[in-house]
Amino acid sequence: MKNILIILSIFNFISCSNYAQQNSGKLIIDKKLTNRFFENTIIVGQEGSDKYYTDSVLVYSNDSVITREVLVNADIRDSNGKHYSFFSCKSFFVEDTLVVEFKSGMKLSNSSLKIKVVSKKFYAYFFSGDGSIENEYEAVPISLKFRKKINRKGQKIFGELEIEFRDPETKLDHIFKGPFFCIVE
Repeated sequence: MKNILIILSIFNFISCSNYAQQNSGKLIIDKKLTNRFFENTIIVGQEGSDKYYTDSVLVYSNDSVITREVLVNADIRDSNGKHYSFFSCKSFFVEDTLVVEFKSGMKLSNSSLKIKVVSKKFYAYFFSGDGSIENEYEAVPISLKFRKKINRKGQKIFGELEIEFRDPETKLDHIFKGPFFCIVE
């Protein structure tokens, strides 16, 4: 019995230290956090012929013939212009961890970003794949700001994110940053 308790304790220590081994950033609560993006209602972008509009400005265009509405509640862009932007996000809790997932909404891009907020730290991940296989890569957290502390479902998140990522496949460096707004599901 004693050996089982020791093994369980070691397993628990290893599980908890998984986050400790990764790069983490500090969550900053800034009650005065403002951004023009927050002042607008949640924008619905119309994708007709694979075109995205934000505030009546064309932000992406392609010649495909897909028509659907896309919820635009994020504006996370690659400052180097080498990757599609992430225009949509959702958030939810997994036990005591707040998860925010960002998607581009583009048919041409199967990549996504995910941040996990644990206490006052956050961890960032980049996902890419072809639909059948998805690769997960750790990203370097630079900055995450929330207007207020988020600790339950239904709360509104007004945030700004900045992360750095080096794509191991293309060897390109990306710095994704921008504002986002969502309600915790």
